[in-house]
Amino acid sequence: MGAFVVQGDANSLMKYHISLILLRMVLGERKGENKKILLSNKWITVWKESFYLPNGTFIPEYYFVQKPDFVIIVPLLKTKEVLMLHQWRPIPQSPIYNLPMGFVEPTDSSPLAAAQREFEEEIGYTAETWIELGSYWRAPSFLTTKAHIYLTYCTKGVRSQARDIQEAANVKKMDIPTAKNRTSDLTSLTALLLAEQWLQKKARTTTVRAQKISWQRRNVRGQNRS
Repeated sequence: MGAFVVQGDANSLMKYHISLILLRMVLGERKGENKKILLSNKWITVWKESFYLPNGTFIPEYYFVQKPDFVIIVPLLKTKEVLMLHQWRPIPQSPIYNLPMGFVEPTDSSPLAAAQREFEEEIGYTAETWIELGSYWRAPSFLTTKAHIYLTYCTKGVRSQARDIQEAANVKKMDIPTAKNRTSDLTSLTALLLAEQWLQKKARTTTVRAQKISWQRRNVRGQNRS
């Protein structure tokens, strides 16, 4: 069934849309009723489905991918350096620089809990503070996955003994501009840009606060002299 346009007053348009909804229900063309699972395992589900766009256009065949949400961690040292992982990746068939990241597992109580677990597994440092930089759809046209990005302040290294052999990586310290230049992973680059933006905003806020305190002190000293 194709889409067509109806012109007329608001009442006519409303009747048309109600009739179209009823017709779809009769024909069994509601979203999800033609859903067919093509692949499903612990890590990924792929299915095809037919559905209607808001403008009434019928999409007879569309493919979706479902994967767990994942977390990305920007580990920041007191020296303002970040910790990057240098590890082999199967698609480029070579080692690349990327931030610590991993899937939110069913046993994790929240994305933050997943980030803290992944941080311990991959980096082995303790962290004082966790700041959420945002959550974003990774590819909303077909992928159900959301990325949750966190900035954390690291203290001292306490290497975990539970590291997976597949996650074996070298931890490298570098400043954010260097990390941005070296990574070829778009997800890591996005997280680094967000962290840089957050740090710049924090620095501006700190400067304004310091200027305000300085002005207040000068004002008090001026009042005392008078």
